[in-house]
Amino acid sequence: MTYYLHHITLTTGHSRRSYRDECADAAVAAVRGLITRARADGRASLIGPAAHCDLTVTVDGAALVATISAPRGPHVRGQPHSGETVPLVTLAVPRKSRVAPALWTLICTQAGYETPPARPSAPWCAVWLHDTIGADPEATHWLGDLERLIAWAWIEGEQ
Repeated sequence: MTYYLHHITLTTGHSRRSYRDECADAAVAAVRGLITRARADGRASLIGPAAHCDLTVTVDGAALVATISAPRGPHVRGQPHSGETVPLVTLAVPRKSRVAPALWTLICTQAGYETPPARPSAPWCAVWLHDTIGADPEATHWLGDLERLIAWAWIEGEQ
């Protein structure tokens, strides 16, 4: 079993090791359910501090690309919104090392790199912060944790 993954924010260059024991088993299981729901329904509404946001996922074999979106502002938490959303972050996670090179190129290209930086060894979670992240300034307090939960839920999911 892998005990850590590389969590890279492509937009800022920040990178850290995310250890599996930082994520509660129940939280990983709940997020695994969100990924399943997003795959089946096209999107899943998030819970907890992200209750006003949505998760969309694209899966290609062992590669996951997920986007977390928030209501187009201004929006009052807990109140209905227009249904229009803007992306906050997009992240990519390879479950298998064989899909890592192509997935790395894809997410780095989306993030605006003409030449992608050196790819870390798998497993990793690469994150692209969208310019529209300002639509939900409070999201920066919980997005990193959710990104790691999504990554671990995907890595440990169905093989």
